[in-house]
Amino acid sequence: MNITEKLKQSERIDNIYFYRERMFVQLYGVSLYLALEVLNLPLTIRIKRYKKLANKPILQAALLDKAMLNLDISGLTKTEFGYSLPNSRSVDLLVYRLWHDKQLKQLLFQERS
Repeated sequence: MNITEKLKQSERIDNIYFYRERMFVQLYGVSLYLALEVLNLPLTIRIKRYKKLANKPILQAALLDKAMLNLDISGLTKTEFGYSLPNSRSVDLLVYRLWHDKQLKQLLFQERS
């Protein structure tokens, strides 16, 4: 699955998507937001840039795949791309967008400092 597909899928609110990349699982978009806000996972958000996306800054967080397996997350399903967790909570996309923009602004500021 390429980064464009991951970002598109990560904007969905029906599941939290964890993408396996080597020894890590990566989170993006709404999935990243829900992992922090609902699951309270110990994640550090960072910016990653992809050539395929014209070096646009993308919020991302990673967790060791082994650490993922040690978490007690009910309903977590292994998939072809990593893991998926059904989300039954409602998501206010305006609140998510404000959170996203605030995180991005802070990280871009830190990047320039």
